Amino acid sequence: MVWGGSSRSDLPFLWWTIACGIFGLLFSKFDYLNPLPAFLFPWIAITLFATLDLSQFARPLSGKTYGMVWGIELGALVAYYLAAQKKPPPTRGSKCETVSSGKFSALFAVYALFTIFNVAAAGYVPLIRGIQTGDTGYVDFGIHSIFGFYNAFANALGMLSYFAFLQTGRKLYLYVCLLIGMVFVLFVTRQNLLSMLLECTVLHCLMRGRIGWKKLAAGVVLMLVMFSVAGQLRSGSIKEIAGIKDEYRNLPDSVIWIYAYSYFNVLNLDNIITDPHVPLYDGSALLNLLPSTFRPAMSHGLEIEVSELNVSSYVAPVYADLGFWGTVAFTCGVMWWSVRSYQHALQDGSFYSVSKYSVLFFCALFSFFVNLWLYLPVLF
Repeated sequence: MVWGGSSRSDLPFLWWTIACGIFGLLFSKFDYLNPLPAFLFPWIAITLFATLDLSQFARPLSGKTYGMVWGIELGALVAYYLAAQKKPPPTRGSKCETVSSGKFSALFAVYALFTIFNVAAAGYVPLIRGIQTGDTGYVDFGIHSIFGFYNAFANALGMLSYFAFLQTGRKLYLYVCLLIGMVFVLFVTRQNLLSMLLECTVLHCLMRGRIGWKKLAAGVVLMLVMFSVAGQLRSGSIKEIAGIKDEYRNLPDSVIWIYAYSYFNVLNLDNIITDPHVPLYDGSALLNLLPSTFRPAMSHGLEIEVSELNVSSYVAPVYADLGFWGTVAFTCGVMWWSVRSYQHALQDGSFYSVSKYSVLFFCALFSFFVNLWLYLPVLF
């Protein structure tokens, strides 16, 4: 049976988490630009994936894990309600503001220099090397910390370029945005490509009006196909890595990638939550705010179900550091901030407000992947 990842004793926890998530979607009126649905939808999907028995690694989750997911959903819902009761923040910027041509040219020159520098330091381009040898070498590409800064800078410049295009209509700005996206492809940096695509989409919706559901669905399907192709090039066969059972090998790779990144992060989370040695209260959740050069090495020896699938969501490091109530409080804080930023972006329309909210939307939507709220290259 496909439905077999949960034991009967876990079912009350399962349905509580799903019911809380669905209530949140209804409460926010399915506004896809709202941070609450962006946060809740992946966690509803993860909860459902936890019931599927597609992989040889599939097993029932503990009630504590379902309770943690229910706790963050409820925390996000409470924070949304509290933030929605307040008046929108005061306007700070102007919808007609844009960057000057001289400043933009200077920023692009910095970007070009950093691009050349990283390629020269590595001696290869990951995508080209992957086509030639089968090994992209993306993990060792660039110089640590400097390459992270470069990716953050490129992402920010891509958003600024698209904002300037929407404001002025000059295609030169659009070409710069597309060029940055192509370089991300050449460097095989899926996260940066996804973040820029998603953030520019949110920016577009805030500035030009919402994209229709059909176009949005087509874009999501295209993004999933691109993600699976890039993943195949970077990591190999996802069906082999995830231990997909023979009877489900005919499912599309893009579906398996979604399943793997959803189900295995909750398996890894289950390992952490059931570990009697955590929480540790050691401040480890904040380490990603430091550049990798200055970041102290800290290993908790927490169990990963499959080494190649080490995703563990934002909950894992926060729970390992702060425990259940600390994780709920953290969720309330970031959701309150995101809702207030959404209100500001709708009212203000300046580059500062719409770009900031676009990043926070990305953090909420990909909260199942990693703690992007405390990830320095994203916060840049």
